[in-house]
Amino acid sequence: MPSHITRSPSTGYYFGMTRLRYGFNSSFRLLAALIVYGAIFFEVMLYTLSLEGNGATLWIILAAQTIRILLYPSVGALTTILSIAYFTLFLFPSIGLILYDGILPLQSVSAFIISFDFLRTFARPHWKNSHPTHLITTRRAIFLFFATQVWMIASPFVLSSGLITLVAPLSISAILFEVMLRSKRKKSIIVPAMLSYGLVFFSYALLHWSGFGRLVVGTYLIYVFVVAMYYYDVKFRVWLVPAILPLALYLAQLSRYGTVDNFAVLVGGSAGHHMIVTEDAINYAEEGRPLGLLAFWEQFQLLFLGWFPRIIWPEKPSGLGLTSVDTLYGRAGVAANHSISLGFLGEQYLLLGNFAYAGLSLMLVTILFLRRLVSLFSRGLIAPIAAFDVSLISFFWGSMSTFGNRVWFLVVPGLLFLFILRLQLGKAKRSS
Repeated sequence: MPSHITRSPSTGYYFGMTRLRYGFNSSFRLLAALIVYGAIFFEVMLYTLSLEGNGATLWIILAAQTIRILLYPSVGALTTILSIAYFTLFLFPSIGLILYDGILPLQSVSAFIISFDFLRTFARPHWKNSHPTHLITTRRAIFLFFATQVWMIASPFVLSSGLITLVAPLSISAILFEVMLRSKRKKSIIVPAMLSYGLVFFSYALLHWSGFGRLVVGTYLIYVFVVAMYYYDVKFRVWLVPAILPLALYLAQLSRYGTVDNFAVLVGGSAGHHMIVTEDAINYAEEGRPLGLLAFWEQFQLLFLGWFPRIIWPEKPSGLGLTSVDTLYGRAGVAANHSISLGFLGEQYLLLGNFAYAGLSLMLVTILFLRRLVSLFSRGLIAPIAAFDVSLISFFWGSMSTFGNRVWFLVVPGLLFLFILRLQLGKAKRSS
């Protein structure tokens, strides 16, 4: 330290305590990780020996993984989204399934934890301002931003109440929001911008929303928050998720059914239904009746082309969430278009049986590749990557086709908008 800089005793104490606390948290996170993976390995050994799973082991895995996540001093965007997925789709629903249904979703929880760590470890970081762009003036960005907000509020009255009237302009709006946050006026624009998003979502929920797709609407709220968090260097505290989640689940169930009868419905509901279906898919596969490689290839195509109109592609396969109703349960008593949430692992078991984890491994590598591709096309902007990351919640809850149907509607319009801006910028440079 240079001689002219002095450190007061209180400052030295503060930094010393900070290092001590971080070291303490790091040690306990490592211990929790060892407990989690030790318990998972124990369950794998039981499964290999054809022995029954242990409920106590699942409680240990859930407790250790929860402590591990809560001990993160602060987290970035991807970890925030994966943590939200853990609490929403696995922790709280698992508690309900264990206590009220006697179901032990060991494989779903274990596979998610491994996927969680794999994606966090190998997803390449996105460096802020790595490719500075000046594609549009701040004044024009502000005008177009509020124009898209007006469009999101007004368009369902004219076109339809489908989510597409919200999703595509939201993708473009987030790009413009990010441009404003990169400008010198970000402090004056953040409050009116976030208030306008609140108005958009409130208006949609109140006037157009049927109650279906609650998970999807929730991911859009997270999407906007992640973009803002990135530019304000807000380090999200993960403990806020389990603190807020019970109220969020209650409001989500209430919006769909008009009532929430008990705690089992609150924590199980549709957020946890995917793990019930996964158990049924595992049992179906263990009977030696997986759908096979051709069916896997069809669903893998939908990961990329689920958005493609059937009128142009008449042979387009149906999503497994729809056809699995007939395969697992039969369609008696349900509508012809009724579909279910298979879960990211249940889908692989239904398709590949004993090779389910090979299929899941391929999916995770594919997700990393696609995320990198989106990052390259985004040219230094975080919004398209955030759109991809929040859509991962749909993958863990649904299936390849569910993820493919949703991610591209949220990613591609923003990337196309960026492409148009670059074309305009290039034309302006050539003419100057």
